[in-house]
Amino acid sequence: GEFQDPPSGSFTQQYTNKLSRFNLTTTTTINVTNYTEVSDPANLHRRDMNVLHMRSLSGVSLSLYGGVFTPNRQPFQNPVTISNTGGVTVDNTFQQKFSQYNCPVVSVFDSVNNKMHNTFFGGMSLYYYDTGSNSVVKDTLTPFIKDISTVTKKADGTSTEYLMPIRFTELLGTNAEFLINPTVPQYSNEVVNLFALSGRILVGYIVGGIRAQLPNFAGTFASNRIFKVYITNTSVGISPISSSVPGNFSLAQNFPNPFNPNTKISFDIQKAGFTTLKVYDIMGREVKTLVSESLSPGTYQVSFTATDYSSGIYFYKLTSGNFSEVKKMTLIK
Repeated sequence: GEFQDPPSGSFTQQYTNKLSRFNLTTTTTINVTNYTEVSDPANLHRRDMNVLHMRSLSGVSLSLYGGVFTPNRQPFQNPVTISNTGGVTVDNTFQQKFSQYNCPVVSVFDSVNNKMHNTFFGGMSLYYYDTGSNSVVKDTLTPFIKDISTVTKKADGTSTEYLMPIRFTELLGTNAEFLINPTVPQYSNEVVNLFALSGRILVGYIVGGIRAQLPNFAGTFASNRIFKVYITNTSVGISPISSSVPGNFSLAQNFPNPFNPNTKISFDIQKAGFTTLKVYDIMGREVKTLVSESLSPGTYQVSFTATDYSSGIYFYKLTSGNFSEVKKMTLIK
């Protein structure tokens, strides 16, 4: 479909409305074998979408997010999943609001909770966040946006979209690419392995694309920016016990101690700041990061499960701002 409304009449376009699956073999020529196709004019009549690698504990797949244009000239909101055998499933229970046009996407798999997280950076969108009214606004012209959002697909197949608290400072992202850092822990299909990360990790770069001066197709030009993208694997099982401001920083003795295999660690944060809580073995080697994030003042508790660790003495260290404290704990199996 054309971008212009009304149509200019100067050109036509043809969509296949199909998903094609085939093998390529090479000898002296390139040959196509095992060709099959699925036709779906209602859901596959789309282009300029984000085609993403997906993972779950049951296998791998592809998902189509967004794309243009539906018959009412707006982007697609319902994702399509393509199984590793070529089956097509349309999810009409979820409607994506942000970043339906091709943009950088960082894909992360949480193997503990069997959740797939895809974070979309800017681009063009049916909705945008209006900072003046602090509300999400629909714009049928599909404007360029500054917003960053994450779509999480859970183990039961349902999806939820979250608007991130940070944004681009300009209208960026459209047709830009995310280039993954080859040294970051990842699966074979370039999905970041969340629980192989420790601390703050550079996972890749956003390069290229389009910058816009106004949201609705005015003053666009090539972007000359490069952005670094970091992920901090935040704690699992951390919970605030009290929001009252403690009189000082402190690290409590774990309880129970000795333990097998579960124990809890409580600590007080007097002043907001980036906080880490790490576990070390008797040789001083880091074996687990329990907390690695910015925390507000308050009292917190973290669970530590040592199922995969050997019996012995371990140390845990809390660091926040200029404060640091270490305590000893004993695992007995």
